[in-house]
Amino acid sequence: LLLLLAGAWVLRQRQSAPPPPPPPAPLPAPPAKPPAAKPPAAPAATPGPAISQSLTPLTSPRPDAAQVRRLLENWLTVKGDVLAGEPMPQGLDRIAREGPVERLASERRSDAAKGQTQRLDVRITDLTLSESGPRRIVAVARLRYSDRRLDDKGTVVETTAPMELRNGYVFGRDGDSWRLVATQSLN
Repeated sequence: LLLLLAGAWVLRQRQSAPPPPPPPAPLPAPPAKPPAAKPPAAPAATPGPAISQSLTPLTSPRPDAAQVRRLLENWLTVKGDVLAGEPMPQGLDRIAREGPVERLASERRSDAAKGQTQRLDVRITDLTLSESGPRRIVAVARLRYSDRRLDDKGTVVETTAPMELRNGYVFGRDGDSWRLVATQSLN
């Protein structure tokens, strides 16, 4: 009988006991932060320090000598980087026509087949426009030039001592931009 009374008392306690408290509510989430601004993406296919320069075409209908000089400096920088072993940059056709681009690619392929690269040091010391029309510009540039040819181990196999060059550069207007068409040694 005692056992029966004890069981009834336990049952009554369970029935009359308050329900367990609800689980604590989750903490509120911190306020959402606005998404961080993404840094600008690097230009595609522009390895190397100089190739990362903009290949922005020259679009002035009547460029002056300083504008043509910047376009030529851009071409010479890209040419030096490619001959040093960097890949041909995307968009090179925006500053040079197919002929100069193909000659550069051919020279690089020839060097690569021999396991060689070239290191050019070219600086324009003077540039004048000998012809400046609505579709054709001829620039005459004096250059300070030297180069080194290296094998695949980086050993110098040939050098060209510093010298002064005088070259002619022909630019043609295609649509609204000027592109390198041809180069000629005037020495």
